Amino acid sequence: MSKPILLLCAVLLCACSKPSGTERDPLEAKAEQGDAKAQCQLGVKFTSGDGVAKDDAKAREWFQKAADQGDAKAQFNLGLMHAKGISVPKDEAKAVEWWQKAAAQENVHAQLGLGLMYAKGTGVARDEAKAAEWFQKAADQGDAKAQCSLGALYADGKGVPRDRVRAYAWVNLAVTNGAEKSAAELKEKIEKTLTSEQKAEAQKLSAELAKKISKK
Repeated sequence: MSKPILLLCAVLLCACSKPSGTERDPLEAKAEQGDAKAQCQLGVKFTSGDGVAKDDAKAREWFQKAADQGDAKAQFNLGLMHAKGISVPKDEAKAVEWWQKAAAQENVHAQLGLGLMYAKGTGVARDEAKAAEWFQKAADQGDAKAQCSLGALYADGKGVPRDRVRAYAWVNLAVTNGAEKSAAELKEKIEKTLTSEQKAEAQKLSAELAKKISKK
């Protein structure tokens, strides 16, 4: 084969290997076709600027489309945007509305978020009993922050009967699961109020809780 022909073949191969500048993103194509998961994933990309220009307004639009179809992750993310006032006016009540929908589908982040909202009275009337309920749901899914928050409620008897053994058990589990430094400090504080027998009981309960959660 002559050199000119070889050169032409090489040019053609290079041309074929380059993606078309007009080639559509498969994720975007699926999202535009109405796929809720793709819509949520596209929203995340626009939130982080991963492979696209960061655009909170576009992120919100895609989260809204997915959330309207019942996608729990999108419902949580849309609620978070309302809670923080990202691309929309800050509206904590609206955040609670979306998180309730996501939490009903076992979204652990929404469950934790609702617990914090009820504990602080943000976007809803303050209700420590409801806060405990949502923290419990998230804690049962292994969320360390929820476990610590639930333990704190048991330690103070807020929204639940005061129970330092159960408080220690949950906070101890939170520390084991990598909770923030404040969890370790709370654990130490509760520990000082326990007898050696109560501490042994609490450690046993903590191990039982961990085993139960690991099976889910």
